Amino acid sequence: MRLGITVGPVDQLKKLREEHLKIQLTISLHAATQSARNRIIPHMRIYAIEDVVKQALSYSERHNRKIVFAYLLLPGINDRPSDVRQLAKWFRGKKVMINVLQYNPTSNSRIKAPQKREIVAFKHQLEQAGLEVTMRVSHGREINAACGQLANTYNKFKKK
Repeated sequence: MRLGITVGPVDQLKKLREEHLKIQLTISLHAATQSARNRIIPHMRIYAIEDVVKQALSYSERHNRKIVFAYLLLPGINDRPSDVRQLAKWFRGKKVMINVLQYNPTSNSRIKAPQKREIVAFKHQLEQAGLEVTMRVSHGREINAACGQLANTYNKFKKK
């Protein structure tokens, strides 16, 4: 089985639904509202978050496969009780797993990383709402090689 990771261009998700590929589809969702997703993944603002979720769930139902939704936890941006409620509304009772990711700050970021207890609390809230949840342990932070940090380093050198 292959792994398919995407931020969810709706037109491509529609095409994928019609294919018969055995893949583990992971959608980098990272938000429960359009405004938060626009902030986190600005180049995806052309796709409504509701449509991304709808198409991903359509793929899951057609192929009877579990979908993973990656959710990079950002304190004060996507960790509100209303976010938990929206995720539960979309995914409770569906073949979905939420993979909560730890944000790794970069030198030019004003976003703070969540504390371990904040991640655990958010995971617990999602589970209490009836969702299947995992937490991905972050590696490489000490050498600036964790999720998001390598892209930051690359972009710094590219500008020079």
